[in-house]
Amino acid sequence: MSILNFWKKRVSPEQITWQQVNPSLSSKATSLPPLSPAYKSKQRVFTSGQVGTDAQGKLSSDIVEQTENCCLNMQRILETTGSSMYKVVKVLLFIKRREDAAVVNEIYQTKFGNAPPARSAILCDFPNPNVLVEFEVIATVDPSLQPVSWEQINEPALKFLSPGFKAHGLVHTSGQVGFDSNGDLPSDIAEQTINAIENVSKVLKAGGSSLDNSLKVLFFISKREYASIVNKIYPKYFKNKPARSLIIVDFPNSDIGVELEVIASSAASPSPVRQITWEDIGSSGNNLLSPAYATRDLVFTSGQLGTDSTGKLPANCIAQTENALKNVIKVLEASGSSIDKSLKVLLLIKNREDVSAINEVYAKYFTTKPARSAILVGFPNPNVLVEIEVVAEVDSTKSKL
Repeated sequence: MSILNFWKKRVSPEQITWQQVNPSLSSKATSLPPLSPAYKSKQRVFTSGQVGTDAQGKLSSDIVEQTENCCLNMQRILETTGSSMYKVVKVLLFIKRREDAAVVNEIYQTKFGNAPPARSAILCDFPNPNVLVEFEVIATVDPSLQPVSWEQINEPALKFLSPGFKAHGLVHTSGQVGFDSNGDLPSDIAEQTINAIENVSKVLKAGGSSLDNSLKVLFFISKREYASIVNKIYPKYFKNKPARSLIIVDFPNSDIGVELEVIASSAASPSPVRQITWEDIGSSGNNLLSPAYATRDLVFTSGQLGTDSTGKLPANCIAQTENALKNVIKVLEASGSSIDKSLKVLLLIKNREDVSAINEVYAKYFTTKPARSAILVGFPNPNVLVEIEVVAEVDSTKSKL
């Protein structure tokens, strides 16, 4: 093997295939989705969202069976990567029906050991209307994990999650909602937003980080009219303009109006970070956020919409998807990465009837089949039909860090 080929192999992310997870699958199977069960980058593992299909690929209508199968499927994937359920750092949990949340939590809390991962749980719909629950994870193959404990932030413990987790120079927070210091949830959305952000700040501080070290924010709101309230408060706290996506979902607790989770760099981390600006990609953009943030190893993009080069949004989903993917490529290349280095995609879709057309376009661009979750959500701009955010590996031959 030449030195060049050795180096390419060494720095490339490692794809976990469906055949590795299930050896009975044919390598020529044509019914597989345009994604991989997981990708590894150094010691990190990024999985696709796992649904509750059984060993025969069938989906029960029972929430207990779907949740158990979700966990079994995730366990199988993680073990294939050299990780396990006990090495999960962060979970993003999607549930279809509010009435199923308690059942899902009862099963979920038995699967992750004594130090459960950080977690966000939202209510949303799925491209397949029969899916009731799905979750994706970020895990590690490194056994030395550092959870942020409830004692560190002086809060009563929840059995099924930790407030945050430290791993590989990053701090991952659980989704934080707007409870105040007395454990009360105000009805005012501005108050909920301020409390939620201050709760994130508390977790980050306990994890050795701060809001100023934020790299990526995923912000959930339950109503479109909350977006302007959130956006008025948000820049007072997130002054470094981390990458961000803002989507409309619902919550297991119907009184919650906002929630956010953050990935931040550890203040003690030796790894430098770089903000990718709108000027870097030749765009005016959104002044509340940056198109991406990059560490030495990873790029976290903001959710990319389907605007064209003039900033206009086409009316159909195919054109929006094409544009969104071209925007992703532009951001990744400005970050010292590329679409072929993508590890994990969160695909956000407005209408179920657009899923097939979006997937057809998607598969043409993501030929390396990164891990992926796809959910149905709403957007602050009602004309948006699709949004795509990506975690990618930095190309060490292009990195500016």
